Amino acid sequence: MFFVASLMSFGQQALIDNIDGQWCIYRDGKRQFLDPQIQELGNFDAQGLTYFMRFGKYGVVNEEGTIVLTENYGSVSQLGGGYFVLLKDKKQTLATWRHDQFVFSPINDFEKLQDNWSQVSTDSTTILINWKGKKEWGLSGSDRIYDSDFGHTLCRINDSICLFDPEGRNVNAREEEIAFTEDYLLINSTDLKKFIFRNHEVLLPTDARNIRLKENQILYAQSGSSTIISSLDGKVISHFPYENVEYYKTSVLRFYQARKVGLISTSGKIIIPAKYTMITETGDVYMARSTNGVGVLDQNGKVLVSCGYDYIRVFADFFEVHNSLGLVGVVSRKTNNDLLPCTYQKIMLSDTVLRAFSLDMLRMLEIDSNHRVVNDLVLSNVTSLVNSKASLDISVDKRLFPLGWFVERVPI
Repeated sequence: MFFVASLMSFGQQALIDNIDGQWCIYRDGKRQFLDPQIQELGNFDAQGLTYFMRFGKYGVVNEEGTIVLTENYGSVSQLGGGYFVLLKDKKQTLATWRHDQFVFSPINDFEKLQDNWSQVSTDSTTILINWKGKKEWGLSGSDRIYDSDFGHTLCRINDSICLFDPEGRNVNAREEEIAFTEDYLLINSTDLKKFIFRNHEVLLPTDARNIRLKENQILYAQSGSSTIISSLDGKVISHFPYENVEYYKTSVLRFYQARKVGLISTSGKIIIPAKYTMITETGDVYMARSTNGVGVLDQNGKVLVSCGYDYIRVFADFFEVHNSLGLVGVVSRKTNNDLLPCTYQKIMLSDTVLRAFSLDMLRMLEIDSNHRVVNDLVLSNVTSLVNSKASLDISVDKRLFPLGWFVERVPI
């Protein structure tokens, strides 16, 4: 198991294995056993070096099995690329492999930021190390490291923002063109548009704009069009002849055309044409506003209530529509027909009876479960506080009692 993991991780580098308690090195198709007294052996880095432990002390050995640093340390931390942190007598030393020998520097502390990046601190400075590119930067004063992930490191050096790639090369991008998140790094500069994930990258066209990521999809705009590609492999999912497109909810996008908005699926099917000034989702329906007013559409774009109202309240079985005069009506959600026209001052809803008031008139509409009218009763001269002249001490009209009025002392 250990041998397989080493093979997958290090490719052409020398490999290690432990056979019956003795460590050995595989290199160029040959196996070389090490001193049986060696108790611990690490994986070889890009410089062909690794740590070993013998007699309770640590040193460094190369892939030819030659000890290049005698075991004389209480611990060794392998940073990669020929960098090691040695601990002896409670003091730490940075050992750097250069020109076939180690160079030693005393340090106070160290941190491995990610596989290819580390930082060490001395009494006077912090050193940022990229072992893949064999590069080092001295940080002091206002210099600082902001983020280090996805193989890249973002920092401020000499009052300039610097983004370095996995080999320590400077990426030409301004601070506002760089976005680090927990899941990805986005570089959105003039010359480079790229998402960098844990295990892969997705390159975008250099003229891509309004770049957004939602779940496993990347949406971006170009001149006169928009495109959705997979964030897993970069393959095109959909292409739209609309430049101004944005995510609205799962599998649904808003698109804008001639200052009007519509909805389109991520597969490219138009759900609602772009002829409204506003579309919002309320429960299981969409509220749409046009120059004529507010209306209601279902999830497939079918018009349930034509635009023409000031606002609409949504209930399980009804739409309560209100006009600009302050009058109210009721539309059935089962039949999509008007149950009560928008001419009343107040309406009270229940499952089977609708009560509508207009001045001193009360209309009682009894409906069945399919919203067919069973009874339609109109009473005149009914006491109601809808009439501003009604007094608070007026008693309830007795004609309301046999009709099941038990909601309020005086209907308002």
